[in-house]
Amino acid sequence: LALQAPVAGELRQVIAILKMVGEIERSGDLAASLCKVSRRIYGHPLNPKLRGLIAGMGEQAQALWVAAIEAFVENDDSKAAAVIDMDAHLDAMQKQFIQTIFEVHAHSAVDLQVAMQMAYVARFYERIGDHAVNVAERVRFVVTGWVPDHKKPERPADDAADASTAGGTPSPA
Repeated sequence: LALQAPVAGELRQVIAILKMVGEIERSGDLAASLCKVSRRIYGHPLNPKLRGLIAGMGEQAQALWVAAIEAFVENDDSKAAAVIDMDAHLDAMQKQFIQTIFEVHAHSAVDLQVAMQMAYVARFYERIGDHAVNVAERVRFVVTGWVPDHKKPERPADDAADASTAGGTPSPA
């Protein structure tokens, strides 16, 4: 890199691509884990509602990756930002899926081992979506120089507790 003297945009692109490779690799590892789960539950009956939800999660995770790749190829900041917004839907689907597992298992409509494996599938799809979001964030970095803020939001209860002990005097018991 030093011999070529890249300008800021080129340097951002090289750094982003180096980081994206890890995201792609981890998504591939999760896809391999999905295949292993499929082998474990092969032949077990699946509740139609669970089957539909998990298929929807797979389609949403795939849509996130397609959009992230298109954003990268086209250097499209708005498409990359859309990927970040699309992830909220996948996260909501995972929560709905886990709730449905509990409901279906309560009615003894699914074996506990199969339910656990399906929970792993939901988690794998959610993580695949998160990796697509990370790629989209890198695309935004390349195009605009934008760096995502990964700070945890402050909780109001923490602020109140900090204010009561900030003066150095112990709070009354």
